[in-house]
Amino acid sequence: MRILWTKSYKLNHKLGSFKIFVSHHSNGSFFGAVMHYTKKGDWSKEETIEIDTKLEQFIDTNEERVYQQCLSWINENLKGEYNIILDEYLEFEK
Repeated sequence: MRILWTKSYKLNHKLGSFKIFVSHHSNGSFFGAVMHYTKKGDWSKEETIEIDTKLEQFIDTNEERVYQQCLSWINENLKGEYNIILDEYLEFEK
């Protein structure tokens, strides 16, 4: 299974920047992912800060549906206003 193209979106939020990835594969499926991070600890309390990157993954046979699955996860887990811009589009040789 080859990747035909990928789109990378930048999500800007008051908590920082997050990424959304959507890719189209040669078997007809679309893969979507939301990359975000979690933070534990508080420097003001002299605690060690631990930052971990997480990836929420979705798959569908339709690009719009997989993108909407990503947005649904964001709306459930990332409260507040945000904006999304297409950051990169890569098409691979067929």
